[in-house]
Amino acid sequence: MGNYPVGRLIFELRRRKGVSQEFLAEGICSVSTVSKIENGVQMPSRKVYEALLQRLGGSTRNCRLYISDYEMHKYVLEEKITQCMERKCYAEAARLLKEYESHGNKKEEDRLEKQFALLVRAELQRCRKDGRGKALDLLWQAARISMPDLELEQLEQYRLLMLEEIRILERMAEIYYELGDSALAKRILFFLKEYTEYSEMDEMEKAQIYPKLVYRLACWMEADGRHQEQKELCESGIRMCILQGRLTEYPMLLAGKGYALLESNQPEEAEPCLKQACAIFRAVGDPANAGLIKEKATALFHAQ
Repeated sequence: MGNYPVGRLIFELRRRKGVSQEFLAEGICSVSTVSKIENGVQMPSRKVYEALLQRLGGSTRNCRLYISDYEMHKYVLEEKITQCMERKCYAEAARLLKEYESHGNKKEEDRLEKQFALLVRAELQRCRKDGRGKALDLLWQAARISMPDLELEQLEQYRLLMLEEIRILERMAEIYYELGDSALAKRILFFLKEYTEYSEMDEMEKAQIYPKLVYRLACWMEADGRHQEQKELCESGIRMCILQGRLTEYPMLLAGKGYALLESNQPEEAEPCLKQACAIFRAVGDPANAGLIKEKATALFHAQ
């Protein structure tokens, strides 16, 4: 592997994108910090480094950064909190988040750590009874840390997004949908779908986000009776899962495609999709989801 300084990498990516230091720095760090990083005068923190590269469509996997013990501790906590949220271990996630927030270094990159904490707090709040309104307030606070002028009706102005910003917008869409504003929710998710399809994001980072986006949209299309669009969305997610080896979302997308085919009176085409989805869930030790797919497929079949 060649030796390619971090500052030079950021400068080259920014030059190719044709964006100014002011545009890149907004909500992440000061313009002077970007200048110092590009000129090799200052090393970025881990959070600032990841945010700048994500905005520029670069990959942190291609450039090694040596971080402090403090940053490593925060990184480990972020990973543990994310895993707890995925497993729905909310009490443990809340405990770890309290530890995460108690370790601050009062530097400008703290704004990105605060954004992560607000996103987690919003998700924890959303799990509570009548907690959606508070969760939405927290998401808006998180969004405005790096997107201070955010207008959901003008999302097309955002050409460079960080992963955290995409996650925040995705959660906003889900809550707006749950609160009854399906038009705004769909606008947000269709924007994110197109953004991930056409932006120069790192392929592995894209694979973390895209299948979940299209699966959520497919569920909404199913609720609207738009089964052809449901099928097409599932197929695009399936292609991404196969390309990047994403097993987590793959069976749900297969099932979604099967449901759409059943609703479109194509049971013969639906059957292999549904059987494969059930088989994968059983193979990974998730018989509950396999049973739910079988139950729903049976109900749809008898409704024909």
